[in-house]
Order: sequence, then C-alpha cells, then structure tokens
Amino acid sequence: MGIAARKFEEIASDIARVATWREELLSSALDALESRHPKLAQALLENVGNRRRAGHWICAPHRAYGGKSPCELLADGDEDSVWDLLDGATPVEASCDKTRTNLAY
Repeated sequence: MGIAARKFEEIASDIARVATWREELLSSALDALESRHPKLAQALLENVGNRRRAGHWICAPHRAYGGKSPCELLADGDEDSVWDLLDGATPVEASCDKTRTNLAY
C-alpha cells in the first residue's frame, strides 16, 4: 500500500510508535552515559535539570562539532569535546526562562 493510500489513523499510529521508540533510545543513551561516564552524566543532569532533557541533549547534533551529537563524540572516544559542549551550556538556574536551556547547539 502506497503512502497516499494509507489512512491517517495508520500514519498517526506509526508516528506514535516511532516517538515512543525514540524516547526509549534517548533514555538508553543517558543510561549508557551514567554507566560509562558517571561524572559527565551527573554534570549534565545538574545542568539541564532532568533525565528527559539530558537524553535529548546527548543525542542532539551540534554544529560546533560538524553536526555530531555528544553520543557520537563519545563513541569516537572524544569525551573532552563533550565536556567542552557542556561547559558552553547555560545551567537551568542561570536561565531567565526556566523551561529552556542554551545547550550550545
């Protein structure tokens, strides 16, 4: 069945499944960070304020490193660059808008 023939309900269901899977992967990335780089994980959590945001940050591409995510940098063995990215982020407490953080994208 082509995409044009699919029902919106099917598409919405697929999108929900992908979103759930993505959140699970983000959580898994943070779990891996906590087990392999606990000090970095703790600093990230303190900086961004919660696990969900930390998972998103670690998986988000950053222009400063050619579009690589911190997860990719760590896979390449470049922990120092991840610390540098984190050092460039504005902590939640210092932010005027408590719902957002400047995460050095």
